[in-house]
Amino acid sequence: MARNLVSAKSIERVTLISPDGETRTLFRRKGKKSRQSLPLKPLEKAQKTAVEAVREGADAYLKGHKRSNEKKKDGWAKDLADNTWKANTRVIRKLRKSGPK
Repeated sequence: MARNLVSAKSIERVTLISPDGETRTLFRRKGKKSRQSLPLKPLEKAQKTAVEAVREGADAYLKGHKRSNEKKKDGWAKDLADNTWKANTRVIRKLRKSGPK
């Protein structure tokens, strides 16, 4: 008697590959639907955009911090203002880009 080694819940997609290389998806499991009330949707989007912009700015600062330390002794302190300025500029640019249209 054969045992079922794969549970049905673990299957995400079934794809058929023909001998000539064409693929056809036979089954694809849908992801979970986001539970969001309509009045809060714009607020959630704005919050998410702001957090992503701040993350991008922090990444830009850390990149400059590392580069400054590699270039010169105590470089992070000497270039603190420049690195902070560049990071803040990146945040503002990201927020403007995704602002109201």
